[in-house]
Amino acid sequence: MDMEEYISEQEKVENIENTMEEVDQFQLLEEKIDRLISFVTKLKQEKISLEEKIQEQEQLIAELRDQVEELQADKERAKERISYVLTKIDQIDTEEDGE
Repeated sequence: MDMEEYISEQEKVENIENTMEEVDQFQLLEEKIDRLISFVTKLKQEKISLEEKIQEQEQLIAELRDQVEELQADKERAKERISYVLTKIDQIDTEEDGE
């Protein structure tokens, strides 16, 4: 084997190594893209789950607000009834004083 043949063979080996390195880089890039797609998919699923939880919490908040308003209305009615009863008691006291 003369020098030119040796250099030619050496260049072929280098070309093969370069090609293999490029293939490895593409494979690495493909793996990274696959992981990225998987991560994005997972994030989308988590987003949907969180949106559902938010909707449930908003519904619970609305129900609790309704309950609070109902309790406040009940409290106001109770105050009015107590006031009415106290007025009646005052009338009894006033009638007894007048006799």
